[in-house]
Parts: sequence; structure tokens; C-alpha cells
Amino acid sequence: MNPNIVNDILEELERRQQRRNSFRALRDNSNPFELPEDVFRKIYRLNVDAASGLFQQMLPFWDQGVRVTRTPPVVRFFHGPTLGQDCLSGSSQPNVSRSLHEVVDILVNQLANRFIKFPQTAKEMAGVKEQFFERFHIPGIIGCIDCTHIKIVPPTHMDLGYPPNVFMNRKNFYSLNCQIICDSNCKILAINSRFPGSVHDAAIWRMCTPRRYLHRRYRNGDENTYLLGDSGYPLLPYLLTPIVGAPPNSPAARYTHRHSQIRNCVERTIGQFKGIWRCLSADRVLHYKPNFAARIVYACAIIYNLMKAQNVPMDEDLIILGDNENNVINNAVFINELEEGALLNRGQVIRNRIKNYITYIYCLLLDKSENLTFKSENSENTDDQKGTKEHCSSFKDLGILFDNNISFAEHISNTVSSALKTQGFIIRNCNSFTNLNALKTLSLEIFILIKSLNSIY
Repeated sequence: MNPNIVNDILEELERRQQRRNSFRALRDNSNPFELPEDVFRKIYRLNVDAASGLFQQMLPFWDQGVRVTRTPPVVRFFHGPTLGQDCLSGSSQPNVSRSLHEVVDILVNQLANRFIKFPQTAKEMAGVKEQFFERFHIPGIIGCIDCTHIKIVPPTHMDLGYPPNVFMNRKNFYSLNCQIICDSNCKILAINSRFPGSVHDAAIWRMCTPRRYLHRRYRNGDENTYLLGDSGYPLLPYLLTPIVGAPPNSPAARYTHRHSQIRNCVERTIGQFKGIWRCLSADRVLHYKPNFAARIVYACAIIYNLMKAQNVPMDEDLIILGDNENNVINNAVFINELEEGALLNRGQVIRNRIKNYITYIYCLLLDKSENLTFKSENSENTDDQKGTKEHCSSFKDLGILFDNNISFAEHISNTVSSALKTQGFIIRNCNSFTNLNALKTLSLEIFILIKSLNSIY
């Protein structure tokens, strides 16, 4: 027999024996914190320390004191959105329901701002941008945005406040359309779960607080802060979308490919979020009125971010992938309704900066023995040398991508050039740049980009 199989069997037998020994000891059946760590995590998703810490934060907001001998309502809530196995605590269904409402109210009304906060200060913005840059090497990204549907039971026809038809989505089931913005580590930065399933993603975006905040920053001159969204959203200076129908192997296609790779963060966030809290997954339905169902989603997001903050391990088997369907719709359908044409035009300019930035790095990787040349995108018959001058002149704008940090200019000529030479790059056409200083404003991180993108392109 395989020695590894024997070892696995012995380890499993030892774990079972330890569990039997632990259950032999007298345990308060109403206190789940006395459960073994592995059993507690399997039932409540959180570890004991994280759950206990959250319970202590909620304790000041209880209307009544919580006896040690009764199950903390917050733990019952952890229990409710997972497996519903309240047999371990002996609580009745009405008691669990009351506790659920109490816990959701405290989480949403009192603790939401502690765990879900869209970056607003310069320090917070810089921190999120730096995380995205370190992982994906594209500057200025503040988050990724997408929506996902949460199934609910249809409201009754007698409920005039919630007409059933507005909750029927395009996939023909009743739902809430939940907007999520996340960072590069799949932490939720903002969530909006109060809109019916029939409301389109772009309409939710138009009415959300982060859009108003980013629009205000743009009006104040910030053109280096943006979200990434799919083609169901409008192209804006602070919301970059893919280029639909880009020709293969073109700069637009490379931009769209990289855009898709980065935006996968929000797809993975949604998969983790729904996988941990199974009441939100596609095969479950929230049996509550829409208003309270939306608050449950928000409360689940708070606990999800707590798990991220506490570094609670997330079981990869729980992650639901492919549960979210992207909207691939031409931007022009929504531009006239949502934003002025000037914002679209400026969004195209900013998107082109990123596209040119990626193109520059890609061209360095084409062939280590070839000249650094670009083909003009404006004319198919333009010679390479002229195309180089025209295309490189567009790099004057690239300094904006790094917040006009000219300190990099002192390094770009010496450090990056010598680093490129050590990698075998021969750049003969630098004199053809119409503005060499524009090239120098590029970040020293270009060399890091070359090494990291080498495995992608």
C-alpha cells in the first residue's frame, strides 16, 4: 500500500480520536465558542477568534445583555446564512429569526463603516492604487466593478411598495441586482444591494455614491483614478471599459486582454462572497421581503470583509465561479442617457493612454534584436519611421498616468536603459522620439513590467 495513503489514514484516525476526547468533556451546548476549532469553522465559516472579536464589537449595541449560557445572536446569524444547522444550539426557528433581524440591524446600522469603506483620502487612494500596480502593473486603478443577481422570493401582488414585476430580471427569475466594487485582494470596497433585478448595471452605477465621488474628483482635475468595468457600463474618465470588437493582435486587443485579466478580481470576489454565504448563491433563495433581503446581503458583505481583515482562510472548494454573467452591450446604448458626450470623449483619451502604455511595453517584448518601432494606427500605408514619430509623440500624455511624478525622469535614462541592455534589448530608434523628456516621465517600474508581462504576451 502507498505510504502516503497509510499516513493519511493514520492522521484521520488521530483527528477522530481527538474529537471524541473533546466531546467527552462537558460542554455548554448553548455556547458554540466551546466547539472544536475545525467544527466551528465548518459550521460558521469564521474561526473562533474572528467570531469572538466581532461579537465583542457588537455587544455594546444589544438592547439587552447577552447571557453567557445562551447562544450569541451573532453566532446564530453566522449559522443562518450557511447550513441552518441550529440543532447544535437547540434554538427554535422564531428565536433564530428574531436574532437574525437583531444582528443584521446592528451590523448594517452600527458596524458597516468599519468594514466597508470606499477609499477617499489621498492615503487610502494611494494604497489601493499601489496594490493594483504591484499585482497588475497598470497605474491609477482604484477598483473593479460588476453586478450580480441575488435570488429572492417574489413579493406579493398586494404589496404596493414592491411590485413583483420590477424584481423579474432578464434571466427570468426574481432577484436583487447587487453592485460590488472590490480591490486587488478581493476585498469589498462598496456594495449596493437595494435595486430590483430588472434595473440595469449602468443605471445602478449612475445612482451610486462612488460614481458621484469619482465624478467630483475628475471635475477637480484628477484624471488618474478609475474603476474597471465590463462593456455594460459607459466609458468615462473614471470608469474604463474594454474595446468591443478589437482586431486580434492589435493594441486595442492587448488592452482589452489586460483589462479582462485585471477585472477578474471582481469576478473572483463575487465567487468567494457567494461561496462563503450559500444563501446568496444561485441555487438558494432569500425568503424575506426585498428591503430586508438587501440588508442581509449587506451584512454578509461586512462579515466577508471581516474574514479578509482577519486573514481567515477561505476554502477554495467553496468559491463559486461562473455564477455571474457579464453584460456585453455597446457603450453607445447608454451614453446619451447617462453621461454627456464630453465625458465619453475624455474617457476615450484616458483609455488610449493606458492602451499606448501597454503597447509600449509590448513592443519592447516583440523581439530583443529588433528596433523599437510602432505602426501608425491612423494610416495603413505610413512607413515605420514616420509611424514611430507619430505614435511616440502620444507618450507625452503618459506622464499623467503617474500623477506627473517627474522624479522618475532622473532614473529612466540610466537605470532602465542599462537594465534593458542587460536583458539583450537593442533600442536604436530613441532619437526618433519627438519628445525624449516625455519618455523619461515613464516610471522606473517599466523594467518590472517587462519581466512580469513577458509571461503574458
